[in-house]
Amino acid sequence: MAARTYPYHSARRRAAARIIDALGDRLLGDKRGRFPKAPAPPSPRDVQKVIVVRPDHLGDVVFATAAFSPLRALYPNAEITALVGPWAAPLLIHHPHVDEVVSFRSPWFDRENHSGGRDLFDVFQWMRRRRFDVGLDLRGDPRVIALLAAGRVRHKVGYGRGGAGFLLSRELEHMPGVHQTERNVAVVQALGWPRPDGFRPTPQLRVSEAERGAMDRRLSSAGWNGGPSGGADPPKIGAWERLAVLHPGAGYPTKRWRPVRYGALAKWLAESRGYRIVLIGSGEEAALVSEVIRTAGPVGALDLTGKNSLRELLALLARADLMVGNDSGPVHIAAALGTRTVALFSGTNDDAEWAPAGTRTRVVRKAVACSPCALKVCTTHDHECMETLTVEAAQEAVLACESS
Repeated sequence: MAARTYPYHSARRRAAARIIDALGDRLLGDKRGRFPKAPAPPSPRDVQKVIVVRPDHLGDVVFATAAFSPLRALYPNAEITALVGPWAAPLLIHHPHVDEVVSFRSPWFDRENHSGGRDLFDVFQWMRRRRFDVGLDLRGDPRVIALLAAGRVRHKVGYGRGGAGFLLSRELEHMPGVHQTERNVAVVQALGWPRPDGFRPTPQLRVSEAERGAMDRRLSSAGWNGGPSGGADPPKIGAWERLAVLHPGAGYPTKRWRPVRYGALAKWLAESRGYRIVLIGSGEEAALVSEVIRTAGPVGALDLTGKNSLRELLALLARADLMVGNDSGPVHIAAALGTRTVALFSGTNDDAEWAPAGTRTRVVRKAVACSPCALKVCTTHDHECMETLTVEAAQEAVLACESS
């Protein structure tokens, strides 16, 4: 295996990870799979309990769902548990290949101090009681790897790029430039799943007919009490009308397109393409959405900012004919649901690895020298990657997406 290249910006963190790994490799590496003589994975017939750990963000969990179908094919009789953040757990409701969803309130990924879910010590004890046969770390996170080891999972497989790979039974090499869905499926292949020719990893989310029906009724009656763009009554959207959902927010400022440009795009979608417009976002993104609605003018946009649960968001995006958003959870959810999706990508991430995974998606991106930067706030002061994305480029992507 090639030498590890750690993803940390801090030289101190890279040095600490390198020292810990050197000690761990010396003590445990030849027993835990860092070297070529990695222990063989257990026979599928002997595997009764499998845990997949992905405690981070919505898009990451969406990508992780691509691994569940191969995992079920490999272990048809095993109980498959997903350990995810409480903010992402509702994504996996109705998933056909997940038997149990457990919420883990990971302190290093909880952006909003969510309630509910198990804390770190509780998860540690729970994993020991469950006695999992196989554990998958899809992130390459030393904290997750340490959790699997401390939880006494029998066979642990994943990526050691972030450190602590010596604790894995089988450590996979980092695959730069490869999409996250491919990387997730590669972990299942390392367990012995025979990948069929022509297989394409595809995220999978499910929305029930009851959820779809409830969304149609709410939209047609304006039951959200959403605020309209002008007028006193909330706009009503019929089941026969074309619906475009826009999300101007994102987890980091570096990933956000200007609200005024979203407003111009919303106006064009409504007046030239015949869409009804719905704006979504968290409560903290209300100011962004208000600016979009103000710029769009009287197009009858429905503001659902902070007014929908995650399951309701899935139903809305499944109902939508088009989704336009930044590199954030909603675009990945929409793509996984098969909705036509246009993603406005900054230079924060490499779109070859992080673009929405779907058959009807388009990515609008401007190549810049500083990408991928992985920064939360742009340090060049001109935010070139997003400032150079024009409304016209987004319109062209919508037209291309409509023809798919």
